[in-house]
Amino acid sequence: MYRPQRPAQQHHHPPQIQRLPKLLVLPTVTDLQFAADEAKKRKVIIELPWGPGSHSAFVIVVNSSGEGNVWSLFEGDNTQADPLWRHASNDTALIHSLIYQMAPDDMLQAPAQAAPTADGRATLTGMTSVSSLGDASKASLQGRLENMQIATLVQSIQMSKMNGRLQLHDKGEIAQIFFNEGNPVHATTPEANGDSAVVEVMAWETGDFLFFPDEMTAEKSVRRRLDGMIMEGITLLDQQKFLTKQGVKPESYLLRKEARISPDEFKSRVSRGAPLDLQTQMTLYEMCDGRMRLQDILQRRPMTKIEWVPLVFNLLSCGLITIADVSPFASKAQGLAATEFDRGMIAGVLKSLTRGDTGMFTYPALLFFLEREFAKSCAFGMPLTLIVFEARIVMAEGPQTLPIQAMKEIAARAETMKRPFDILAHYETFDFAVMLPGANTKTARMFAQRFADSLINVPLIQGQTQRLLLAGGIASIPEDTQELGRLMSAAREAKTKAKEARAPLKAFSEL
Repeated sequence: MYRPQRPAQQHHHPPQIQRLPKLLVLPTVTDLQFAADEAKKRKVIIELPWGPGSHSAFVIVVNSSGEGNVWSLFEGDNTQADPLWRHASNDTALIHSLIYQMAPDDMLQAPAQAAPTADGRATLTGMTSVSSLGDASKASLQGRLENMQIATLVQSIQMSKMNGRLQLHDKGEIAQIFFNEGNPVHATTPEANGDSAVVEVMAWETGDFLFFPDEMTAEKSVRRRLDGMIMEGITLLDQQKFLTKQGVKPESYLLRKEARISPDEFKSRVSRGAPLDLQTQMTLYEMCDGRMRLQDILQRRPMTKIEWVPLVFNLLSCGLITIADVSPFASKAQGLAATEFDRGMIAGVLKSLTRGDTGMFTYPALLFFLEREFAKSCAFGMPLTLIVFEARIVMAEGPQTLPIQAMKEIAARAETMKRPFDILAHYETFDFAVMLPGANTKTARMFAQRFADSLINVPLIQGQTQRLLLAGGIASIPEDTQELGRLMSAAREAKTKAKEARAPLKAFSEL
């Protein structure tokens, strides 16, 4: 078999290493391209494990720190051993071909009832049976949404009256829908839950899906009929495609086309678009002043994808706004030479406030930051949210506190999700907390759900098989209280209720 030559060793400080969620089957060209894009964007080494069962059969590693991508294939989980091969190439199709040549025959063969596809996977009406992958894999169905539309998948589950949990992965995001007798009863995405989560998932076009039979939940968040949510999801997908075609990105500046427009004219113009609340559309229109990017607007006025996509679609398709990559109100100070910023001093201060073994802020540091943000909240009327988490590993002798290695991994994952000014810190002795300045309960739940999913669905320690128990409590100022001490008590109480309900999250406002 062709084995590529190893490129010459380069002596430099290696970048950080991040591992993506494990695939149960051979990675596709799309998976490899995503890994390469993440390595380049985040300036880290990306590891993509794959193979049946709980342990990785192979790990493909991509390093984009040089002029191009350098790929390495390892057998098993040990990426410190010698690779099977190493190859420098930006052609992901070539890398996919090389991986395919090294995969064992039993990982390329389809079950008897399924037909192999062009990329070596086995499909059964768009799905793959994984019952032969061993006891460690509990999924009864799996596949990719590129081969089977999500709407067709959930309709098949409904018609078959299946019980279980449908889990979806795409570009680091995880969504899940629980079914009882084929009907969705509970759903979550990083941004939403319940009916909104189902609608959002209906707009997914790419990613992996797995169905775990007989996994049930006591949560009941889905109320609407499935067919109605499917139709709304298809509409959302069409609107997303329109925005993408127009070049809308989180970094895009939104500008009103006209300096002045009467309420009657505005109403007449938006009537040609999707039927949405007039006042909500007008509020967003007023925020499109060319000074804020889309992501800035969503930070100031938090909305889920199923809320903001139709709004931006209406304003853009009705000719009320335009988009730009650069704000027309560029700073007058752009021509000045920037003063040198001593980040070494900042690092020294941070070092004194954080624990070196975990990378989290200390509990006293959390109290300091809480007091300062509380003062800002009172002065400017800004919301402030605190999320307190309790995490334990289930052992034979009962739940045990997390080891230092796991806490360090929690800090690493939080860093990829939280905003630069959010604070992750130890809370009292064994727990940890996240402080979100400027975030209300709704915004905090979006973050907390995504963060909790990342901790529960991917082991904190490589090879760890013990189950993680996670309970989080959310409390906000001014929604739940106007006092700092009671904010902390409310977050702890919500965490206690989540623990009693065996739920990963509870907000104090829900109690």
